[in-house]
Amino acid sequence: MSLDCDLLDVLLLICLGTVTLFRIVALTRYCLRVDKKPFTTLHVDALEHVGETSEERRARHEAFYETARGQFNTLVVVGSVALAAWTQLFASSGTGLGGGLTSITRNLLFAASATLLAAPLLFRNPNQEFSFLCRESFTGIGYTALVLSIASALADLFSPAGTVIAALVVAVILVTDALEAWDMATMYD
Repeated sequence: MSLDCDLLDVLLLICLGTVTLFRIVALTRYCLRVDKKPFTTLHVDALEHVGETSEERRARHEAFYETARGQFNTLVVVGSVALAAWTQLFASSGTGLGGGLTSITRNLLFAASATLLAAPLLFRNPNQEFSFLCRESFTGIGYTALVLSIASALADLFSPAGTVIAALVVAVILVTDALEAWDMATMYD
């Protein structure tokens, strides 16, 4: 392993850790709100709209419920596909395409599948605002791990151009997730 690969591995892990930290800070800020009860608030009550009729409120609640159900399905499907891909790469790690990939690539893919599959298991209540935000956070962390795994595979297979692309991917992920976590953390201000 060259110094560039070791440095890239550290950069990938720092990126995943930073995204996880962003999400933890956003969730902590949500929980520390003094005007709401974070573990019991229903989504329909959390985002109150002045002058909203009961029909508009019901429509907003139904749209939220459909989003939450789609969130469950997406997490389970993408997590399962990532787990299947990890299983195949793990089984072929000594030969073929899997032999050209570093362990960090496979580990990031496994972390992605575990995170995406854990979210619907741990946060089942589709109607609770806190559960929804936790699933969103797990989705962001899981997708980050998945994309970082792909970036790592590019670096493994197409070095040095793949290494440059992977570093650019890390930069883009950090900026976009910082903005998304900030929006999540300040949505109730």
